[in-house]
Amino acid sequence: MDAFALANLFTATYSDDQNVRMAAELEIRKVAPHAAFIPTLIQIIGANEVPITTRQATAVYLKNRFTSGLAGDSADSDKAIAALKPAILPLLGTSPSHSVTCILRTTLGYLVKATWPEQWPELEGDVRSLLISGGAKETFVGLVCLLEMLKAFRYGSSPHVPSVTAHLFPLLHPLASKTLTANPSHDEAEILHLVVKCYWMSIQQDLAVCLQESDSIIPWGTLFLQVVSHQIPMSIQAVSPDNLDYLAGTAYWKAKKWAFRVLNRLFAKYGNPSQLPTMHKKTYAPFATKFISSFAPEILRRYLRETELYVAAQRTNNWEQGWMTDRCLCLIIDFLSESIKPKSTWELLKPHVSDLIQHFIFPILRFTPRKAELWESDPVTFVQESLGGFEDLGWPDPHASGFLLRLARSRAKTSYQIILTHISDVLGQYPSSQGPESKYGVMTMIMALDDIFMSNPLSKGYVDSILTQHVIPELSSPHAYMRSIACEVIIKFEENGVSWADGQLLSTFEKILGAMRDSELPVRVNASFAFSSMMEQPEVRPLIAPHVGEIIQALLKLSDELGLDTLSAALDNVVAYFADELKALALPIIVHLRESYTTLFGQIDDSRAQGESNNIDEITDKTMAAIGVLRTMGVIIDSQKDSPDLLEAIQQAVLPIILSTLEQDNVDMFDEIYTLTDSLLTQLNRISPYMWQIFEATYKAFKVLAVDYFEDMMPVLSFFIEQGADVLTERPDYCSMIVDMFETVAFQESAGAWDRRSVCMIAETFLMHTPGLLFQFIPKLVEATVHILTLDPTGSPQRTQKVNVLLALILIHPIETLAVLQKAAKMSWAFEQILQEVPKLERVHDLQLMILTPSRLMEQQPDQVPSELLNVWPSLLSAILQCFAALPGAEKKREEIAKRVLEQDGDEMGEGDEEVDGDDDAMEDDEDEVNTGDGDEDDDVVDEETEYMNQLAEEAARLQANAAALMSGNVSTLRLRDDDDEDDEEDEEDEDWFYETAVDKVDPYVKFTGALNTFQSVNPEAYVAAISAVGQEGQVALMEIGKQAMERSVS
Repeated sequence: MDAFALANLFTATYSDDQNVRMAAELEIRKVAPHAAFIPTLIQIIGANEVPITTRQATAVYLKNRFTSGLAGDSADSDKAIAALKPAILPLLGTSPSHSVTCILRTTLGYLVKATWPEQWPELEGDVRSLLISGGAKETFVGLVCLLEMLKAFRYGSSPHVPSVTAHLFPLLHPLASKTLTANPSHDEAEILHLVVKCYWMSIQQDLAVCLQESDSIIPWGTLFLQVVSHQIPMSIQAVSPDNLDYLAGTAYWKAKKWAFRVLNRLFAKYGNPSQLPTMHKKTYAPFATKFISSFAPEILRRYLRETELYVAAQRTNNWEQGWMTDRCLCLIIDFLSESIKPKSTWELLKPHVSDLIQHFIFPILRFTPRKAELWESDPVTFVQESLGGFEDLGWPDPHASGFLLRLARSRAKTSYQIILTHISDVLGQYPSSQGPESKYGVMTMIMALDDIFMSNPLSKGYVDSILTQHVIPELSSPHAYMRSIACEVIIKFEENGVSWADGQLLSTFEKILGAMRDSELPVRVNASFAFSSMMEQPEVRPLIAPHVGEIIQALLKLSDELGLDTLSAALDNVVAYFADELKALALPIIVHLRESYTTLFGQIDDSRAQGESNNIDEITDKTMAAIGVLRTMGVIIDSQKDSPDLLEAIQQAVLPIILSTLEQDNVDMFDEIYTLTDSLLTQLNRISPYMWQIFEATYKAFKVLAVDYFEDMMPVLSFFIEQGADVLTERPDYCSMIVDMFETVAFQESAGAWDRRSVCMIAETFLMHTPGLLFQFIPKLVEATVHILTLDPTGSPQRTQKVNVLLALILIHPIETLAVLQKAAKMSWAFEQILQEVPKLERVHDLQLMILTPSRLMEQQPDQVPSELLNVWPSLLSAILQCFAALPGAEKKREEIAKRVLEQDGDEMGEGDEEVDGDDDAMEDDEDEVNTGDGDEDDDVVDEETEYMNQLAEEAARLQANAAALMSGNVSTLRLRDDDDEDDEEDEEDEDWFYETAVDKVDPYVKFTGALNTFQSVNPEAYVAAISAVGQEGQVALMEIGKQAMERSVS
């Protein structure tokens, strides 16, 4: 293949002329299948005479071709692997630019993950040769490759990682040590960065035994301490004071960041004995004991020294020494937080707590110039980021708040009064010597303390005065950010049950309503949150009623500006409390929400078109916002259930977005879109003709997505079947669609037991509601049902619903169903399945179906049923008696569940809440005991958080083991959670006990007694055999059933 000609084609793909680009892309597609194509691509990338832009375009194409091959054609992938393995490392070594290097590194990562070590065993030796070569380029390539080898196993334990660590890491330490000069060059810093990151990647899941040894951890730990402490004067780094953030992207500061992360990881996951998860104690307890006594104190000392340098530089605004990136600040604070609970590190940290709070933590929480800059330049982003504590920006604010909360919870005796003193001092000096920026910081501290501030004896007595003197007045502050933070504090106080003084609640709420009309977006947003929180107080609702329309419009406008779902709760609360006032506004609001959803829907599609991986955060935010819109629509619909004309108008308004979502297979919205559709249908309790478009769209979506989202579709499909029998009678094509869905799920290999259970519920509903429409489908239905039952083991908890389909088929079409079973030689097998299920039946519906189906068979003439049944009759009659014996208990249990559900829905502040209040009192007592410092506060702290982290570690290990089992095909070793069975039982209790079909409208006593009499007259031989088999006890039970039948028929 002509490399020069192919290179020209890739050059043309950068042309400004669209026709030239398209022609070049078409030619590339034509030659792509050629055997020499991939080798030629490699040749172009490595050719110095080819322009860099062309080599970059070729590298991108090679990467995409290789990764798509991994997911598709294995033969194509094998060819690419064969060509790439000997070439990729030399290509990296001769890469002409950073951009090409990045592309090749990505390709190498995919290649390593796909081939190493099984298909590329020599790679480790190649890397070793590169690392000992002494050449800068070779060392760089070796480290890059080693990093990709370690990354390949970062999500799961692997024996390959300890092996590589033992063989290659001794070569890395000298490489890194050489780079720590007074002013490392870019290449030296990059080597250091890669070495530290390799170490970090090796300790993600496990700490190899070789790294736990003293001759390893001592030199490596010393190296990392040297890295985090290494200072290069700002004048040498040659960066202007206005552009310090640029440094975060340099290799030197990346190396420092990863060194901080390594030290934090070693301590938090492996080196902290009191916080070590139970499952890790056997493996890491000896290492942890050594680490916390020898290394953790020294790490803490170094970190404290770094904070001192930072504070000094900040105080003088001279960053020649002491500057740190935001990420490094976050990591230091995280380590300080981790040092609070262990006794040995707490003893070192305790003397510094006051200085840390005043001079390090508090300045971070103030309203800083960069917060002000973001507020002014992009208020929407300010709101979005402030909702997450600025964590997405990498700012240290949430870490600082977490440090305060950890102190207050774990070391209150020493720390809490220090925190309160600082808060009091700043508030006392405001506004004389402390400005609003400082008061903002103090109010952020109060919010960080959460419920502790309102429950701790040291502070709860001051809540009223702080609220009255320092929070509520700021709602009228000339500084917008103070108005905003005042709203936030009110939200936090309200969440934690603040007691309002007489008249204070209403006057404050009026100010919040005013703040919702503020000129500044962040103020309006936080005022809206405060409004939603305070609306729970009944006293304020009369103030809202006259302004419901205005408030709704303001909330809708805010939601559109933000493009987030954060205000959905506020909208939902207004709708829930003011349903009557909303009748005239409901339709316009729905139309507005529909347009908002359409806009978000389009923005999501645009972001996906630009590349989902590059826009994942934006797509996630917009998706959550769209879901919030759908939920608010649902709340409005549910609130107007007594207005059928309005609901019909809403149906027509909402229908287009339902159809567009389903037609475009926007699966992220399916759960909410079907919940919304279910509300539209059930609240009106009828199916308007135009709503059948949703049925058709659902079937089309099902044909594309198969079983993946069938559970989302199921409630809506059930409603169409239950309420749409008349239409189904006239539309046999709709019936065919339902049967096709049943067959598809039944025979789909990817379908799980719950998918099959869901489709069986649909099938049973279909059989019961349209008994005369399915005659032609009986063979298909029987075949699919038999196949489903063969897939699920006898003990499966979902099996009853699948047996029910077989019972329903026999009940409704007994002669035809039995004929199909007999033809398939499945007659005896089918009744075995039915009889095996009888002891497990608990629901009223299942018991009645098991009674009525044999009753139907009793009414048939002997020549209409296969002779195999003669031997089954005794067992069937015995099964019926078992069901009658269980029926009264099942009915009682259903009543109890119904009563409990009603109590939960209608009386949330009933007896159950008294227990919760008691628990709260106990918790408050516990908090008082902890926060006042009873006991030895300097011991290791082991608390609920420790136990929670222990549970997380166990769950992570379980999920990892299950993933490995699935990858190896060893499904028998899958580990369930201990409470999985309980969850299943709770789900069944909540959802299944009220499942009903036409069967539940039939009196089983009357029906069975009549059928038994018919059985005696039309088939006396079988009758006698069955009656004799149940014995005297069974005959007494039959007499009692007959007696009840007579009483019920009379009544």
